Amino acid sequence: MRWSICWSGITPAGQRDLMDRFMPQWRHYRDVLNQAPLSHETWNY
Repeated sequence: MRWSICWSGITPAGQRDLMDRFMPQWRHYRDVLNQAPLSHETWNY
């Protein structure tokens, strides 16, 4: 049987609990991604 999770029905604390259970290093991944510099691109049409 296949199941899916509907994020809209889960509280933020519940989301963190699921992330901690199924992807324990999610906080590290978030921090690494947030360290990346953001840049602005000007698009010429």
